[in-house]
Amino acid sequence: MGILDQGLFSGANFLLGILLARWMSPEMYGGFAASYSLFLLLSTFQVAIIAEPMSIRGADKYHKDVVSYLNYLLRLQWKGILLGTLLLMVFSLFFVRGILREAMIAMLISLPLILFYWYVRRAFYIEMQSGMAMLTSLIYSVLLISFILYARSVGGIMLWAGYLGMGLSSLIASMFALPRLGIDFLGKQAGGSGLDPQLVERELWDFGKWVLPAYLAGWLTSLSFPFIVSLLINAQSAGAYRAIQNLFLPFQQFLAAVTLLALPWLAKQKLDHGSQRLFGLTQAAAGITGGAALLYCSLIVVFRHEIVRLLYENEFYSSFDNLVLFLAIATFLSSVPLILGLALRILDRPNTILWSKGFAGACTILFAVPSIKLFQLNGVIFTLLAGTVIEAVMLLFFYVRIRNLNGFLCQF
Repeated sequence: MGILDQGLFSGANFLLGILLARWMSPEMYGGFAASYSLFLLLSTFQVAIIAEPMSIRGADKYHKDVVSYLNYLLRLQWKGILLGTLLLMVFSLFFVRGILREAMIAMLISLPLILFYWYVRRAFYIEMQSGMAMLTSLIYSVLLISFILYARSVGGIMLWAGYLGMGLSSLIASMFALPRLGIDFLGKQAGGSGLDPQLVERELWDFGKWVLPAYLAGWLTSLSFPFIVSLLINAQSAGAYRAIQNLFLPFQQFLAAVTLLALPWLAKQKLDHGSQRLFGLTQAAAGITGGAALLYCSLIVVFRHEIVRLLYENEFYSSFDNLVLFLAIATFLSSVPLILGLALRILDRPNTILWSKGFAGACTILFAVPSIKLFQLNGVIFTLLAGTVIEAVMLLFFYVRIRNLNGFLCQF
């Protein structure tokens, strides 16, 4: 059920990206791509401070009172997201111009609802209700694609259509999920529980203060480029980069699905069987993931010309299919360290994730602007690959070191 859930959710979002690229002009799609890059930046706050600690603590420390725990975290999420959205909306209205402003406003309107749905989907996995998660993803997927097709039929696809479709579909799927989880829309039912709010918030901060900067650095090294390209080159180039990047989104979303499914399960395995079992499982999973990444990326590279023409029917995007090989290399290099990093999170060593992603992010800050100005999209590729290699090497170093400190002597 969990795999089917992830396939439905990821497939709907992938199809959305393809349809928008086919039906929008390259400039308009570039505005969407740049604003979605900012959406992913904002979502790192929810993932690092709320979602990942929830997956670990909810399956471990708070499993006997998980509903109260989920309600309390949801309340915190609403407060943070609504405040941040309001501030960014004011910034967009007064300091952003052109197509990017229109896209940012549409994104910010839908942001709280989309992250609300992300929260309830993850909550199902803490309670081991993958079947219910799959059902909500089915609702979300059908609604999203139906909305986009309807918007196309009545007047064409505009920038607001993608975000409005995601927001409304997220809200309806979330409202279906709430009674099944036993949590309240605003998390009010946490008030009468025996939870210690100060302790919960301190645990969130102790975890998030390391993971959040790591995610921000990770955004810089891989997800920021549509936004940066739109500023330094033009919106059309940002759209082209995103269109080629779309080819690898199914596998990247597969990796995100693996982490979503595996994190609470691995936390429980570590609780029941110790750290040696944790390291053994993550190494096996990393090997399988690496093989799958190699196969997927090889197929995309071999058939890149045919795939781009089939998906987009646009010669503008076909002229950029030389980027496919380099994005394939970056996807492969990032796959194995991502899985191994789950063990470091569960062992409360998020500082190692920060160091790995931090050095890669520093590389991006140092090289991105001059490289892109001098070499255009080739500069993006250079910066992306450099950051990916640095992050992978450092995370592997930390993983082996911590594994050996925990007395796990199996061959890596």
